[in-house]
Amino acid sequence: MKIQFNKKCGNSAEKYDYKYDDFDPEEEIECTSCGARFKKNLMKCPYCASTNLIGAEKSYMDKMTGMEDTMADLKKEDIKAVKEESKEIWHMLRPFIIIVIIIAAIAVIVTVRNNISKSQRTSEYLKWSRDTLPKLDEMYEKKQYEEIVKIYEIEELKPDSPIFTWEHCDFFSVLADLEMEYKYFHPDKMDTWSRSTYRIYMEEYCILKYMDYDTRFDRDNLDYIKNKYMDYEQELSVIYPFTQKDDDQFLNSYKKNNYVDFKLRDLYLKKYFKKYNIKKGVN
Repeated sequence: MKIQFNKKCGNSAEKYDYKYDDFDPEEEIECTSCGARFKKNLMKCPYCASTNLIGAEKSYMDKMTGMEDTMADLKKEDIKAVKEESKEIWHMLRPFIIIVIIIAAIAVIVTVRNNISKSQRTSEYLKWSRDTLPKLDEMYEKKQYEEIVKIYEIEELKPDSPIFTWEHCDFFSVLADLEMEYKYFHPDKMDTWSRSTYRIYMEEYCILKYMDYDTRFDRDNLDYIKNKYMDYEQELSVIYPFTQKDDDQFLNSYKKNNYVDFKLRDLYLKKYFKKYNIKKGVN
């Protein structure tokens, strides 16, 4: 590199050739201001304080090189710190990530199993409908009601059974309830009845008494129930004596809803319990 010094800086226009790679700090130069000799790495002449551009520039370049080295070291430290911080974050998050992965895997498995199960249920539903409903229709035409009740009692325990779509389902629902309640009907043990038992048998009585007005059933259905449970109805009529007012209210309610309104039933039973001093069991 060739540097030319200007007299304005206190040096003559003398030219010096040098390279930083082979710069010798012990080499002496002559001050062009005062003629003294001094080492060329000094920024100023130690005798007249004139600026030595060679030494000043060398000092500046050395500082710049030092700053570059410092920045590089800082960059390495930053990279190392980031890596260490990333490791710490990973160690902190790893358990949560594993948990999330496990939960996601379980959710996928459950979803797949539910879809398979739903598909199987759908297949079973269609198969049952295809195979059994025609048989039920055939049994219904032959008036094999008792056999159908047995099938219904099994199927009613399944919330999505196809039997609930069958057109005669309501009839066999009532028939199954009557069959079950009549089986456990013991008027000679009324002293052991709870209030809830009285409530159940009153509902049975209303069904039998007002069934002729139930729009869900045809004449054959009604005749079958009336004939089979005639004695049951008569025994219940003794337990639940209706006044003319009660009878009119219950009949109107049954005509409207196909059942006696619960408020009317509870109002009647409230008076009934009070009259016969029935306190046992739930209200």
